[in-house]
Amino acid sequence: MQVRIDPGQLMRLITLSLISSLFLAPPLAAQIIPETAVSSDVATFHNEERVAAAGSDGQDFLVVGMRNDDPAVYAHRVTASGDLLDRTNIPIRLPHGASNTRVLGVFWSGDAYTVIVWTQLSPNLTVAGQTTFVARVDGDGHLITPARQIIAGRNFDAAASNDTRIVLAGATLAVLDLDGNVLEASIDLPLQPATSNAFFHIASNGSEFMTSWFTSSEARVGVNVAPLDADGHPTGVPQTIVSHGEQTIASDGNDYVVLYRDASGSDYAQHVNRSGDLLQQSILPKMQQPIGLLTIVWNGSVYVVAASSGPSTTPAAARLNRNGQPLEITSIFEAPDQGGHYNWMNLATNGRQILTAWRDGGGPLHWWNGGLLDNNLHLSAKFPIGITATLQVAPSVATNGKNLFVVWEESGAIYGVRMSLDGQRLDEHPIKFALSDSAAPRVVWDGQAYVVAWLDSSSNIILTMGQKRVFSTAVFPDGTRSGGPQLFTSEFCVDDLEIASNGDGIFAVASRCVLRDLLATRGHRGGPAEPTIPISPANMFTGSPRAAWNGTEYLVAWNELFPINGLPGSPQLYRSNIRAARVSSSMTVLDPEPLPIAVSDNRDTFQPLVATDGHDFMVTWTREAQAEGSLGARSVSADGVLGDVATDLGPGRGSSLIWDGLRFGLAFSTIAGDTFLKRIDTDSSIAIETGPDDSYATSLAVLGNGTIIAAYDRVASEPAYGSVPRVFAKTVSGGTRSRPVRTH
Repeated sequence: MQVRIDPGQLMRLITLSLISSLFLAPPLAAQIIPETAVSSDVATFHNEERVAAAGSDGQDFLVVGMRNDDPAVYAHRVTASGDLLDRTNIPIRLPHGASNTRVLGVFWSGDAYTVIVWTQLSPNLTVAGQTTFVARVDGDGHLITPARQIIAGRNFDAAASNDTRIVLAGATLAVLDLDGNVLEASIDLPLQPATSNAFFHIASNGSEFMTSWFTSSEARVGVNVAPLDADGHPTGVPQTIVSHGEQTIASDGNDYVVLYRDASGSDYAQHVNRSGDLLQQSILPKMQQPIGLLTIVWNGSVYVVAASSGPSTTPAAARLNRNGQPLEITSIFEAPDQGGHYNWMNLATNGRQILTAWRDGGGPLHWWNGGLLDNNLHLSAKFPIGITATLQVAPSVATNGKNLFVVWEESGAIYGVRMSLDGQRLDEHPIKFALSDSAAPRVVWDGQAYVVAWLDSSSNIILTMGQKRVFSTAVFPDGTRSGGPQLFTSEFCVDDLEIASNGDGIFAVASRCVLRDLLATRGHRGGPAEPTIPISPANMFTGSPRAAWNGTEYLVAWNELFPINGLPGSPQLYRSNIRAARVSSSMTVLDPEPLPIAVSDNRDTFQPLVATDGHDFMVTWTREAQAEGSLGARSVSADGVLGDVATDLGPGRGSSLIWDGLRFGLAFSTIAGDTFLKRIDTDSSIAIETGPDDSYATSLAVLGNGTIIAAYDRVASEPAYGSVPRVFAKTVSGGTRSRPVRTH
């Protein structure tokens, strides 16, 4: 790595560093900020958490849900009166990369709930990546056993308990004790040869088990039913019900009822005794088409079958006697609240009530609710599942040496807060700059005020739909505000905004939305900006610009994008190189042929970052890889000479680059969810945030004595937040208080 600094410049830097440390730096203790939330205000909203399973201790319930492909599942306690005890959630973390997660079952073991979770850990969806975990949550809501792996390389669809054993259902069974310890890892089901078998279900009558599954061959399609003993071993020959294949099973404590659907769409209940003999068959009352998947639970006196049905997705339920004969069918919700309730599921019973869940809302906006269904098929309680704090993302931090200013995006609005150098919030409530449809906030100190800029895509009329403009404002150290520079006002749509300050004005660079060319402008608080200038050559697609000012010129680095052919209708994909160009103080592009920072015909490098030591520049980037990206760096002298490429900085994804007076420092996050500060010329890194919660998107600021402050996102698992990204600030490096750690 070559960073060219002339001897005179080096002496000036050393002298300034000594003066700063001896006379200008406030006491070190006053600059140590413990992790501090940028806002004490915690707004909540109904997050999209899909309910997956539930269990009961005989009185109350535990509900478990998931959010998309989060590497976690989330538990909530619900009382028999319908009170939601955990308004946010009890997080149960899974390894990073977990996907296609399903909750096989939730079972009370006498002192805690045992939660069985299956997930896929391989990005290629291989059998080897199929993994089953167990976790335990006590009645007070404490996660007493975090998720631990118990079985790998096996697929399971469901689980059931007889209060002594837990049996996992798949083509091969597994048996656990009530705490989730493996007793038998592999028990073969008596599958028929030359058949395809899938969609395994299982139930227990409190002693033995019964499993059902879809089976198909050239001769027929149907549902197989096989009895298991109390230890989960098959005890008889499977019986086949000719059906279309969709099925589920429940028990009344003695026998079983299998629900299945035939090819015409009619639903049936098949009574099966504990020995696996097929007894009475009953056709279920017709629900209004279309009908969702049926779910069935025994509530202590009758079976209750329910599903969302009809064009308006009205939940309907039927009661069945012990033999599976229907008693009546009714709508669960009363008018006018009957429609718009999707994916109705009966999940668990305490012997009197049934805990149910469903999805409200259609299209991209939807949320889940739960309720308690009484014996009369009316809801006695309703509660939301998935309440969390609002998400805070995209933090950016700047300092004037006396205080800090942190900005972030929250629910489409842009917020900011002043903080003292010991972490005290100086504003009672965050300053709100934009109401909605805003993103990508940036903040810099321009010598007198903090200038905040962001992208705004709000639109009130059809003529401005698709417009993305740059708004800005200025905040003085005392909290008063004034207008910011008017940037890119003649452009209909710009993207990927970056700003930098030369101590007098604001330099801004952005890509145009359609042409993807790179433009720059410069403005001053409250006034119009200078005319835009092109930075990139014609016909070059660009993105993610970053810029720095060294006292005489700017360096702009960006992604050079190359379109990749994808699937029809899918978003456009790109491969990326890193290019850069210097811009003079008079806004002249000094490198009309962009500098090749990290250029390849086949590798994908992205996320450029730029910093300066007051004379030369450093550019870092992330190189894409199948498992985890790797970090690279290259110096650029003030006269445009490139240094050597360093590609041995370790794994991770870079987010912020600074000069602390002695070295360049790179903030990066790892695939494990930890965040570090990497010194470019050393082998060690300083931990920014390495706790159990994931952290990322770090922004750095440097005080005059070299103390480094970080603002970052952490997936905050505290009950007040509910495991969503929230922005925090802390001191990263404060001289001898920093402790290096190895990261590769």
